[in-house]
Amino acid sequence: MSEYVTGTLDGNIHEFALGMREVPTAMSYALITCLDSCQEPAHFIETSPPLQSLKDKITIVGDAVLLSTKALVAVEQHSRLFFGFDEVWFVSHRKITRKPKSLLLVGGNRPRQSEIAQYESWLKQSGCSLALGDGVGMTFCVKARGATRLLLEAANEPIHA
Repeated sequence: MSEYVTGTLDGNIHEFALGMREVPTAMSYALITCLDSCQEPAHFIETSPPLQSLKDKITIVGDAVLLSTKALVAVEQHSRLFFGFDEVWFVSHRKITRKPKSLLLVGGNRPRQSEIAQYESWLKQSGCSLALGDGVGMTFCVKARGATRLLLEAANEPIHA
């Protein structure tokens, strides 16, 4: 059984970022893997004013951009980066490998528990604690144990008629 739970919530990444008051150590860095449906956000570094302002703080990982979550929250408060159909993976350390292309949360994609297990090594290796994908609600993937895991699984269990 995977340590990660997936589900959906109302809201979007923009609202989530604006609501962050402090950044937990487990979420020190943000790997942005999709912006406005583009799964190659590194291409926007020269054309997006918010990303341009962070250019010296960004590390390119494959087609994604990695930056500190504090910098991400600060730019989102002053110059909106997320408008929908975005995906962000919050990780604990800066040195990570590229996200598997088939692992998607954006646009309502929601890996089943059985599917998320195949990505567990990347999730653990990256120190991923939370990932969000929006566009059709907000899909999440979160590392959870104990009562928190049971609550999330119960709250996100599909209703069968």
